[in-house]
Amino acid sequence: MEAVDLLKGGALVVYPTDTLYGLGADPYDDAAVRRLYRVKRRPRSEPVSLVVADMAEAERLAHLVGPSRRLWKAFLPGPLTLLLPTKPEAPPPPVTRDGVVGLRCPNQAIPRALADEFGPITTTSANRHGAPAPRHAEEAVAQFGTEVDLYIDAGPSPYGLPSTVVDLSVDPPTVKREGALTPDELNLHG
Repeated sequence: MEAVDLLKGGALVVYPTDTLYGLGADPYDDAAVRRLYRVKRRPRSEPVSLVVADMAEAERLAHLVGPSRRLWKAFLPGPLTLLLPTKPEAPPPPVTRDGVVGLRCPNQAIPRALADEFGPITTTSANRHGAPAPRHAEEAVAQFGTEVDLYIDAGPSPYGLPSTVVDLSVDPPTVKREGALTPDELNLHG
């Protein structure tokens, strides 16, 4: 797979998810992560999440605590990002912060296939920091042009909204960003 070979070489890849288009890099390659932040013009104080292929990979990187297993089984693959306490195998900052990593398993075959073949990859919306997040690959191309090595176009993202982010590293768990799933749907305290 061309995208996997490029990621191994430190490239940046734009790929579709079920929510919006994402920007992927090898989270263990410091130069690739620095490049991702530079291309996005994102402050390094703001971590990025990871796409994982499945729950087994999530458990390798993070402690699934509180209602995380229930949420995983009910909503993943899907439009949900879980913030979880890291394990030593998780990438270093700025991908993780304060011992917390964000994990996604989109309901879109392409990012899961990339993560299955390559390992975890970064996932952050494929836009300049503060600019509209792309629902179409062309919108990412318009913002990044040749600064990204590969664009994978799979048509419009179904949701067109960001993933909902739930912080499970705190007690009680909190919704950090409402997106495609509502707090009522998640039923965090039920």
